[in-house]
Amino acid sequence: MALYKGNTKIKSLYLGGTKIQKLYKGSTLVYSSGYPSGTVLFENATAGTYTLVVEYDCTVSVDLVGAGSGACYWYTRAEKGGSGAYISGTTTITAGTYSIEVGAGSAGVLNPSNVVSAGGNSTFNSNIAGGAPSWRPNSITSVGGTATVVSPGLSGQNGNSQDSTGWISGYGAGGNTTNNQAATIKGKDGYCKITVA
Repeated sequence: MALYKGNTKIKSLYLGGTKIQKLYKGSTLVYSSGYPSGTVLFENATAGTYTLVVEYDCTVSVDLVGAGSGACYWYTRAEKGGSGAYISGTTTITAGTYSIEVGAGSAGVLNPSNVVSAGGNSTFNSNIAGGAPSWRPNSITSVGGTATVVSPGLSGQNGNSQDSTGWISGYGAGGNTTNNQAATIKGKDGYCKITVA
């Protein structure tokens, strides 16, 4: 909710030196100096780089998931990819412009001597939900991504080896394949959601 003078958006109202947080007409809220609780500032599960403009200092709930790595299928050998890391919690951010990266899931392979590429990292405000690392099926098992947390109030969980489950709604899951499936499945893309607490 915002207040306008003509076409100019007014971001803050003051009574003397005191900033007014909310203004009511009777019982109806007509002005707030911030976002209402529950406002989704950003949500995307498609790999790419995005820009988020935050107009007010606010406390936000964060869900950030790195991308999974692909699976491998070769004759009777089937191995799942690793899942990306997961960062969640509530933290305070200031007004400004933020870059958000949603990691891309990597492709699977049909030959165990080939390398499965790493899943992409998902990032927000210097927090990194790492994508699952690259792996070579004939020598190592897939592993999960690593969470790097710098914002107070957030916590991270590393991804898991051979994990086709992932986190929220399966985001960041490793690719899955079975012995009777002569095709490989790519890892799932990451995810980011920023909601006003």
